[in-house]
Amino acid sequence: MKPNILIFPRHCAIHSPTYSGVRVTADMESYVKTLWEMPGPLVVVEDQGGFQGITWEPWTPRIGETKADIQLQADGWEIGFPAGATPRLYPKAATLADAVAFYRGDHPAQPVSGKATLDRIRRCVFLDLWLIDGRIAHDYADVCRLLEEMDAQGLAEGTLLYLPGWHAPYDTRMPAWEPAEALGGREGFGLMVALSKSLGAVVMPHFNFQGYDAASGLLENWEEDWTGAGWSAKGGICPMYPIEYMQIDRPRWIQLFDSYFDRTVGEFELEAAFLDQCGNPAGESPWGRAVGKAKFENGDLVAATAGLLNRIHGKFPDLLLGGETLGEHIIDHVPLIQSAWLTEQNLGKFSPIARLMFEGRVRFFPHLFLAAATPCRYVCTNMPLIVEHGPEQVFQWYQENNRLLGAIPSVRLDYKRRGIDPLSLAVLTAP
Repeated sequence: MKPNILIFPRHCAIHSPTYSGVRVTADMESYVKTLWEMPGPLVVVEDQGGFQGITWEPWTPRIGETKADIQLQADGWEIGFPAGATPRLYPKAATLADAVAFYRGDHPAQPVSGKATLDRIRRCVFLDLWLIDGRIAHDYADVCRLLEEMDAQGLAEGTLLYLPGWHAPYDTRMPAWEPAEALGGREGFGLMVALSKSLGAVVMPHFNFQGYDAASGLLENWEEDWTGAGWSAKGGICPMYPIEYMQIDRPRWIQLFDSYFDRTVGEFELEAAFLDQCGNPAGESPWGRAVGKAKFENGDLVAATAGLLNRIHGKFPDLLLGGETLGEHIIDHVPLIQSAWLTEQNLGKFSPIARLMFEGRVRFFPHLFLAAATPCRYVCTNMPLIVEHGPEQVFQWYQENNRLLGAIPSVRLDYKRRGIDPLSLAVLTAP
């Protein structure tokens, strides 16, 4: 047997923190092959009521090196580890929580910027503003009306308002992160933020930490600072604009990104900002151009991400940062993390392993693909699941997954057309 492969009987179940936590068994062979990168070095083997964690060192946030390779063979489970990594078995435990506790002991929580704001949050509302097709679903005045209605119902205080499409049609004009005239301009945006603060709510605009819209013309000869990678308009689950991934530690890019980000966060004294795709591991993704190649000024994407996060919190030490991709290498700066989106394959396979690994260090809320309870105008969503099963069913699946993950109660509203629908209101008012 190879030194970096461990074998376990087929009757065992394997808990993996991939996809925000899944439990796989021997009857899921095809699904097991889809398991991707892991946010930290832990898998747990469940064997007839007992649990044993396995960690490994070093854990490197780089494509192909972040995960234990779980394979189902004829004679049992094979769990392989990256080349050069040394696996270590934790003591056996009576519960999954006890097994994960050994990992937590090796990975103590650190002080996190923005925690005071995070601790105030009780619920979250997704409100899509400027859609990817150019339509405007909501503007800043609509957000104010929602805040006033929620305040009348005792729900504004402690509400996080997540606003994709707040500065331009979603995923365009990046990184010109500034209020859009079409949505109410700087004055309307400022009134919205001021109202939210007066009511105890928190506005969280959606940014992309690495993406550039080449059609924007914001950066002359942009290819000079390009990684050579991006997200194709044809490569996603739903229609979207192409995103070019930039070398975010290049001086020209830093100057451009910071000029917009710093002005908006500083001028409006934002309490929270969401950095889409932050947490991606380094390296070229096996599924195409989506993550990017290791082509950076001072190392790789992980080092460049650390530089960005340190720079942001050096200027705005109390700013709460949210991010899309859970990873050990960002959570000391990014304690609010989107859970993985739901697919047909993931339904019914939940494990609390990721929640247990990061409890007290991270709070979860749903992915941008969160389904509304009603027909809705989305900036970007996994439409096939909604089309095939209907919004109410997919809404219920997301809400159940959210509860299992211990995540912030969250809903998406098409407020301008449908108000606060009864199913969403029940989520927002639940104790």
